[in-house]
Amino acid sequence: MKRLYLLFLILLAGIGSIFGRSRIPQSVSTKVTDTIIVVDGTKYRLALSGAVNMGTGRPYWAACNVGARSPEEYGVYFAWGEYNSKRDYTWDNYKYAYTTPTDIRITKYGRGIDGRWTLTEDDDAATQNWGGLWRMPNYGDLHRLFQTTIWDYFTLRGTEGVVICSTKTKNAIFVPLAGAMTMDGLVGRDADAYIWISDMFYSGVIYGQALVFTDCMTKKTYERYFGFSVRPVYGK
Repeated sequence: MKRLYLLFLILLAGIGSIFGRSRIPQSVSTKVTDTIIVVDGTKYRLALSGAVNMGTGRPYWAACNVGARSPEEYGVYFAWGEYNSKRDYTWDNYKYAYTTPTDIRITKYGRGIDGRWTLTEDDDAATQNWGGLWRMPNYGDLHRLFQTTIWDYFTLRGTEGVVICSTKTKNAIFVPLAGAMTMDGLVGRDADAYIWISDMFYSGVIYGQALVFTDCMTKKTYERYFGFSVRPVYGK
């Protein structure tokens, strides 16, 4: 009987691998007891894996970027609306645009195109790479994060970055200063961090929005072909 049960589990695992993602790369857990850090005299629990309650309730924030196995790894750079990495990041190879001698024509998302301002699951780098209820954060997620956290520069295992610390739950996540991929290659490494959100800029179809750490923690707009990090959230 035990052999039959084991065989059933093996077959079930095989079916899961055939029909899609049978497991989530970052386990969903809010029990953060990994590493204690001190920021401005206050102790926080720095998450090294999982989904983290940052004081906003759901959605929870991932401890790592997409493509990273630990918080200090940069992960993969994505253009806004794309879910695969690539060698070069330009308008010429952006998925939803084509260039003319005098203009850039956008083919998906925006006023006068399809009326959409938020990425669908089909174009969400977090959903497409991690599956489940993982997704890219939206403007509302950022707004709530700003209200419940503080941040500071931090070095984790030799990698320069920032820690975002919840004043409510005393949990923290690390964001490496991974810079960005542009037409000039990688820029801003060890100086800045850029994380795409799923909402585009409402008054310009060539722009997406991002959570940015330059000299402050803020939201800014950038051309959609730029390669930025993706930090997923878990939950609808």
